[in-house]
Amino acid sequence: MKKVLFIFLLIVFSSPCISADLSNAYAFPVPYKPSLGHTTITFTNLASECTIRVYSVSGSLAVSLRESDGDGQYVWDVKNVDGAGLVSGVYLYHIKSSDDSKIGQLRIIR
Repeated sequence: MKKVLFIFLLIVFSSPCISADLSNAYAFPVPYKPSLGHTTITFTNLASECTIRVYSVSGSLAVSLRESDGDGQYVWDVKNVDGAGLVSGVYLYHIKSSDDSKIGQLRIIR
């Protein structure tokens, strides 16, 4: 009788784990000033998967964004759902992951 030896080797490669904790998440630059050369707002220290919703202070949804590539950042072109640039003003953002959420403020000065 022949004995057969099976050896299983499992090697897992992964990127650093980005948690769903949003306590360190923030957006920059704030204030956003195109006159200073700003072209985007970056949301950073995000969960690997989350949604970012930006609202006017009156409560209207300006845009809904989705971070899903796992790098913990989302670069936004500061345009609304219709593709138009947001006007000067104060905006609120709400970031939501599976386990956490965070609210912050943006200021746009055109």
